[in-house]
Amino acid sequence: MRKNDQACESEANDFLQTLASFQQEFGQLTSVFDTNVNKSNHSAKTSEATQEPEAENQDPATTLKEMLKNYSTTKVVVNPEICQKIQSAESAALAKYMEQMQLRNQIARSSVAMKSYARPATPSSGRGSGVSKGPVSAGTRKRYDGNEDNTIMDETDAEIAAEIKEMKDRLIECGRERLKQKLQERRMAAMAAKENTERTRAQAILWREEAVENNVDKTKIDMQRKLRSRIEEKMQNRGESAPVADEKIGDDIVAADEETEGAELN
Repeated sequence: MRKNDQACESEANDFLQTLASFQQEFGQLTSVFDTNVNKSNHSAKTSEATQEPEAENQDPATTLKEMLKNYSTTKVVVNPEICQKIQSAESAALAKYMEQMQLRNQIARSSVAMKSYARPATPSSGRGSGVSKGPVSAGTRKRYDGNEDNTIMDETDAEIAAEIKEMKDRLIECGRERLKQKLQERRMAAMAAKENTERTRAQAILWREEAVENNVDKTKIDMQRKLRSRIEEKMQNRGESAPVADEKIGDDIVAADEETEGAELN
């Protein structure tokens, strides 16, 4: 409303300046016309006064021709179309100015009424907003009952209250949508983190199992190699001895196998 009031005020000021300049120009034209008429009348009077003695001796037809000649050279003829256009422009300008003044007065009255209804937006006044409330007392209600501005203000108050309620609903809905979106994003992030953790843990377990299997295989190969080397050493040292030596070698093989199985279990 303030912006509309300022725009109307600036437009009214521009219109007043234009009207003042138009009136000034029209006054100048009128003064020029008046001076020309006065000059023509004065010249006609002087010419008639100088020609009166001569007219007595001249023919009446010659006298009439001279008068018409002087009149045609000094007469100022005003175009009626120009006068009509000027009058219509003045009437339109005045009507527009009056309409703008009425609109300005109506806006001023509305702003005053809104200021009387408005209240400061404090936490204490936020609980009971004065937008949808009527006049305070019964006397003020009676004063405003028969006023058209009161009806307009009541309708405006109802529209403002409806718009405020709609804005609040939209804000609540937007807040809900944002909250749902944030919750969904957090859930997706938690699921992705959980999947990454499980994948990393499973990969670590697989790596440990592979390492254990590799160690077992390596230990088994080493034990078999040691066993073979021991058997070969014993066979070289004893040569082709009695069957007792073969039994001892068999016992050594069994013991080596048991050690290998124990290493695998560990």
